[in-house]
Amino acid sequence: MRGWNEPAGAEPGRVGSGQCCPVPASGAPGVLTDGACDVVVEPENAEQVAEIVRKCEGDRVTLAPLGSARTLSQIRTKPVALGISLARMRRIIAYEPDDMTIVVEGGVTLGEINRLAARHNQRLPIDPRDPDRTVIGAAVGAS
Repeated sequence: MRGWNEPAGAEPGRVGSGQCCPVPASGAPGVLTDGACDVVVEPENAEQVAEIVRKCEGDRVTLAPLGSARTLSQIRTKPVALGISLARMRRIIAYEPDDMTIVVEGGVTLGEINRLAARHNQRLPIDPRDPDRTVIGAAVGAS
């Protein structure tokens, strides 16, 4: 991938400071790709996701978001070159129970959202098989 290099001391699979540090999908910590991609990156924020997408577009590198990657290998005929995991984008940015609104990053699980909302007798009315493994980004992307 032209122009992508690993800074000295960078942790494999992490993206930062305008650089990408890819790791083979088989070695990505906590990410089960099941053959969905060759390499995984874990950006920390939306700006890094945008940078990765721009670089992939410029270099004509195939990419896909991973979610928990439980079904990607079943719906793709061949793996993409780069999988983007939002595992590091897990912040709950704002929650207003009286307004019944929440703003979260794509890597927050539905289980995390529902545990927070339960304190106010609320829940997100989405019922995946495993809410603690289903990230909101995948739930929105699949609907």
